Amino acid sequence: MSTLTRPHVLILLTFLAGSPLIRAQNLRGIAEHEIARRQAAVVEGQAALARGQAAMAAKGFAKAHDEYRAAVTFLPDALTTGHEHDEAVRGFCDSGMKLAEQRIAEGKYGEAEQIVREIVSDRYDPDCRPALELLAHLSEPGYFNKTIGPKFIAKVEDVKKLLSDG
Repeated sequence: MSTLTRPHVLILLTFLAGSPLIRAQNLRGIAEHEIARRQAAVVEGQAALARGQAAMAAKGFAKAHDEYRAAVTFLPDALTTGHEHDEAVRGFCDSGMKLAEQRIAEGKYGEAEQIVREIVSDRYDPDCRPALELLAHLSEPGYFNKTIGPKFIAKVEDVKKLLSDG
């Protein structure tokens, strides 16, 4: 029996790589990797949902909004995680509304509008009624006194401080 030369080895490896057994093992490895990746994403989504709920309870609306956004990203709208996904979407809407109201109180109308537009995007909740109403009010001339911006509010706070010190 003769020894295998380099070209013979390459031909043999090419044949083996194309064999159904090798392909099945590769597909199994890819599938197992994908299952593990999805399971890890669900765990991360559940953790983000819990952090969002805790931040809402502490009235940390910006943090809650970010955590709910992450939860929606990681939790698929599937049979096993659909309830958690829906809860994350609701939390995103609620925290976004609170955050938008804060921005309005700070005179940051553009930021408030940006937050509300994201809430009603197709990715989150295009039917979030409070967000749709607030978006309409932000677009309505004269509904909010937009001349009161962050600088004006800061000056009012300075005057209040001076009056309380005196």
